[in-house]
Amino acid sequence: MSLFSRARPGKPPAQKKTRGFLALPGELRNKVYGHYFGEGFRCEIASENTDFDPLGHKMMKLGLIPLEPHPPPPIRIRKPMPKFMPAAPTRIRISRRLGKYTRVEGLKTDWLNSLCALILVCQHIHRESVVFLYHNTTFVFNAPKRMGYFMNSLPTNLCLITRLELHYTNYGDNQWVREGLKDKHHAIWVRTCKAVAKRFVNLQELTVWMYITAQPLFFDLRQEWLAPLLPFRRVNLTRQSEDPKDGSNRPVGIGREGLRLVDIQFDTHWSRPDAFLDRPRLTKASMDLHRLFGLAVSRAILGADEEEAMADFKEAWEGKHARWKHHLNFSTTGW
Repeated sequence: MSLFSRARPGKPPAQKKTRGFLALPGELRNKVYGHYFGEGFRCEIASENTDFDPLGHKMMKLGLIPLEPHPPPPIRIRKPMPKFMPAAPTRIRISRRLGKYTRVEGLKTDWLNSLCALILVCQHIHRESVVFLYHNTTFVFNAPKRMGYFMNSLPTNLCLITRLELHYTNYGDNQWVREGLKDKHHAIWVRTCKAVAKRFVNLQELTVWMYITAQPLFFDLRQEWLAPLLPFRRVNLTRQSEDPKDGSNRPVGIGREGLRLVDIQFDTHWSRPDAFLDRPRLTKASMDLHRLFGLAVSRAILGADEEEAMADFKEAWEGKHARWKHHLNFSTTGW
């Protein structure tokens, strides 16, 4: 065939027909993803020896000695087990520093113990299913630096996270703590929580386990050790007040609904079951006041003013627990 011969028009290439799972409508695929990720996961980004048991002994990483050296072993109260226990979510612990990957570390990954393998099938399924993965996973942190590494490693997926759990322990007024470490620890927690509240735009459920070692211990919403939680209140109030730009009644977009559930578990040395061994009624009153103050912090983050948030605590302090005011000194005693 020469260059001057009449060229025959070729047939257009046949389009590949999608088969199998990807041939299903998007609505059905979303239902499959929802069923696959329905139980949810728990991703703990912490060191291997970290114990998230709330009854465990708390020790600061940067301190010279434990804040409470040689504490008595905690008394574990056995509660009656319900007849039907909900299944615990699948848990994974990531202890290595995020953002630093090598081929050797990749080969060490145990895929059988990973959260799921569906996101590794192909790029198409990965793009569709990763939304459900982040949406149904609870991310757990106990150190501000690890939160910083996490945000720097996954900047595009932070908007998909809806559940967050923080374990926060502050520095107390201990004479053995090096000068400046307390302020440094407090500043990095405040700075990191401010970044988390700003970048986790779709956060809906927040759980915070607080262990406070400050002395003297005073319960109000203006304490310095509550400063790391203030950014969540500010951002939540801002998102709740935002309206659609066009003024229509369309649904509010991602990141504007604000927090729906805040659970603050507030603990100190005096909230333990063995804090007052010889006075069970005083122990019960102390534990109840800790619970009510944690509830007050939760309400404040959700947008309640100071008087409304502290209403139940003040009612119990002035009412059923008034006889223990001068033993606990958690609030004003009238002296």
